[in-house]
Amino acid sequence: VGMSSDIRADLLIVVYDEFYEEILPLVEWRHSIGIETKVVKWSKIGTTAEELRMYVNNSYYNWEVPPSFLLIVGDADHVPVNYIYDHPYPFPPSKTGTDHWYVTFDGDDYLPEIHEGRISVDNEVELITVVEKILNYSIAPYMEENWFNNVLLASKEESGRYFIWGSETIYDYLSPLGYNVTRQYSGGSPPGSTQGVIDAINNGVVIANHRDHGGETGWSAPKFTTSNVLNDLDNGAKYPVMFSINCLSGYFDKETSGGGPECLAEVALRVG
Repeated sequence: VGMSSDIRADLLIVVYDEFYEEILPLVEWRHSIGIETKVVKWSKIGTTAEELRMYVNNSYYNWEVPPSFLLIVGDADHVPVNYIYDHPYPFPPSKTGTDHWYVTFDGDDYLPEIHEGRISVDNEVELITVVEKILNYSIAPYMEENWFNNVLLASKEESGRYFIWGSETIYDYLSPLGYNVTRQYSGGSPPGSTQGVIDAINNGVVIANHRDHGGETGWSAPKFTTSNVLNDLDNGAKYPVMFSINCLSGYFDKETSGGGPECLAEVALRVG
């Protein structure tokens, strides 16, 4: 599948077979706005990470219009994640799962040849929810309040670390551009708290950025977890783009690397 040179696709979607019908509304929307999209069932490509990388490599070098974005649809046990790099710290798992390998095949650097993302869902209902959120955000975003100018920066003061320094660098860039930046800094100035993070997201932010330590279920400080996402958020259709720059809050591959709770990134993505 996909070895012909006359294929055109700005967006390549590799979907777990059972989720094929549920991803089609997104495919149709992309086509309607001029983004040539090819959707391929995972079973047509293979069963291993190596086969997926080979398929993407071929599409990049041989298609008439090569993809500029790869979207994988399904959790790690549906479409495999790649394990290649040893973890820098001596606790299991010793390998870190990543999809980055699928889009870095030209040279020996770590810079991707094309963009890549994954909609990590466990079932059709979750995928329907995520697709609806994407379409709502793209076609008819919530515009009754001026929330697109709001940004949340969350971080923690810690000796020897550059968490707040990095956040303040972002603040210094965004503030002169007219963004209303809320800073929630645990142990720092201005001070931060879990409730402050919740309130900022509920009021509406276009970006929520965290820089500190983290775990599978969320941010270390200010503490913000999957429980807060499920029980305390009431932001409606004011969907933020969330950057969790920490350890493990994007640990989506628990199904294939030892188990654990659903990570913050998955819970936030899937919640309706």
